Amino acid sequence: MYEVLKKILFLFGAQRVHKALEFCAPSLSYCPFLMNFVAKRCIFSDAILEQKIFEQDFLNPVGIAGGFDKSAKMLRLLTYIGFGFLNLATITPKAQKASAQDELDLSSFSSIDAQKMQERLLDLTPFVLPLGIGIAQDEHPNDASVYKELTQRFKEQTSYFIIDLSLPNSQEYKLFLDGDFAHNLLQELRQISPKPMLLKFSADLGQELAKDLCAKAVEAGIDGIIISDTSAELDLIKQAQQEDLDAQKSKENGFEFFKS
Repeated sequence: MYEVLKKILFLFGAQRVHKALEFCAPSLSYCPFLMNFVAKRCIFSDAILEQKIFEQDFLNPVGIAGGFDKSAKMLRLLTYIGFGFLNLATITPKAQKASAQDELDLSSFSSIDAQKMQERLLDLTPFVLPLGIGIAQDEHPNDASVYKELTQRFKEQTSYFIIDLSLPNSQEYKLFLDGDFAHNLLQELRQISPKPMLLKFSADLGQELAKDLCAKAVEAGIDGIIISDTSAELDLIKQAQQEDLDAQKSKENGFEFFKS
């Protein structure tokens, strides 16, 4: 089933497919016959895949990373596709517009504000899969109160928090960020919610800063670290795409030469 869908979806750009899915998902997820059809073909259960993490049952180790669904419109649909967990991220106090129209930049999907997100999640609670909620700042890189406000707001809806320190497009935030900030922030958030907390940061921060963040986060009792978040550097992706294009042209040229 996936191979068939892949051939169709890969004919279009990532942004276009994502917008179409986001538009259709709410209606599709309330079609019981369609969802039963999808679930029977996509959900696979086996004891060898099951895990117990954070005192919660994960049916399998494959999930959706934060950033794919920033508006909570696809959560119901995604539960029928066979994932073991879902991440909803990243939530900020104010709505975020797409940062780029580049089809390669999958982090540029727009998002809704925290108030609307909470209203949508209340309609979906309780959730059938472990649901991680990612929170981040938007306009005030030196204001930890934003994280505290969002933790308070979503502590009943989430299975675990993802404390997002990425903000790959914010140079100001990179200059401010350090291990002490992460350490103090995590200790303050622990006072608000006992839910498990994962620290997430960008690959662009540099090795020394990344090591400092990890060390201070572990010292503060972090439950996990996500170390492969979005990079603002798309050169490697563009280079790979160009190499694929060149390889395809070489095949076509070789075929034409052979025919002649």
